[in-house]
Amino acid sequence: MKALRVIFFCGFGLIGLTNLHAQTAPIGVYLDNSGGSQPVSQLQSFPATYTFSNTAVGSSSSIGARVVNTSASAIQISAIGFVTGTDQNNNFTSDLGFDLTLAPGGSQFFHIFYVPTQAAATTASAQIGVVGTALVTFSMLQGTGTAAQLSLSCSNAAVSLCNGSVLQPNEATAINFG
Repeated sequence: MKALRVIFFCGFGLIGLTNLHAQTAPIGVYLDNSGGSQPVSQLQSFPATYTFSNTAVGSSSSIGARVVNTSASAIQISAIGFVTGTDQNNNFTSDLGFDLTLAPGGSQFFHIFYVPTQAAATTASAQIGVVGTALVTFSMLQGTGTAAQLSLSCSNAAVSLCNGSVLQPNEATAINFG
């Protein structure tokens, strides 16, 4: 850590403060398409902004990631959250476990999921909580939910337009659920 020396000018002279330290985040977060099998040195840092592909409401998109302890002592991951303003954004979730302890240089693979709840664009700050450290924001996530698509097909020779092909918009056929 780098020590900072701050000097204030108060009408009567200068006051110096020492021993203030700039805190370095004890973790690094990386994109990981290997499921956790590649060495960290071969991974790309998680970008400052990550955009998920357009995703239909009711389905999900995901990205693999890995959190790495970059400090000289063991750390404990206490939380992961996705925040818009001051509110939790439930369009983004993760399978990263809480109360996870990582030794120095240790890492944990996890997924981030985008599960849109409505057909609209959304953004959230991705944050990981480390015990004894302020929340570490590692990326701004973006995603656009699209309208869910419904596709019907049927296979019953006794019903017109029911030959196994997908029904096109504005086509109709009888459907028997009995």
